[in-house]
Amino acid sequence: MSEQTPSQLFDAARAAEREGQQDEAIRLYRKVIEADASSFEAAAARRNLARLNGEEIAAGSTSLDAAQAGEVNDYATGRAVASLIAFIGWVLVALGAIGMLVEFGAFSQSGGFRYGPGFPGLIAVLLIPGGVVITGLFAVLGGQVARALFDTALASRRVAALLARRD
Repeated sequence: MSEQTPSQLFDAARAAEREGQQDEAIRLYRKVIEADASSFEAAAARRNLARLNGEEIAAGSTSLDAAQAGEVNDYATGRAVASLIAFIGWVLVALGAIGMLVEFGAFSQSGGFRYGPGFPGLIAVLLIPGGVVITGLFAVLGGQVARALFDTALASRRVAALLARRD
């Protein structure tokens, strides 16, 4: 039987841990560290061993350390909030557009704007629903930018983890 790589040992340890075989997981995590103490898997194995042994994880640990230990935070909450903000923005855009149509419909029926005749009435009609449309567009933009930020952070973490495995 051929020698298992640190990656294979780490995967086996994780599987043993998921199945509730804590002693086997600890044994395999130790083998990972013995196989190549400087590997990505060894760093993750040390963190998982500390967790299984009930030890405190160092205060200076980073999100990359957590990802290496298999505890990946995929920013799901942040991405959901960003999507909600963008959705609310689209609702505002729709409501503003409907408001403009209603105001222009009232103009065509009455022959004038209810906020006054001529240009001042037109400005009032455009400012209120138009402001809602613009606010909605900024909310959509903010939601999209936030979502892109979370996606970029997640991709960067994955790239860093891949690079750490290569070393």
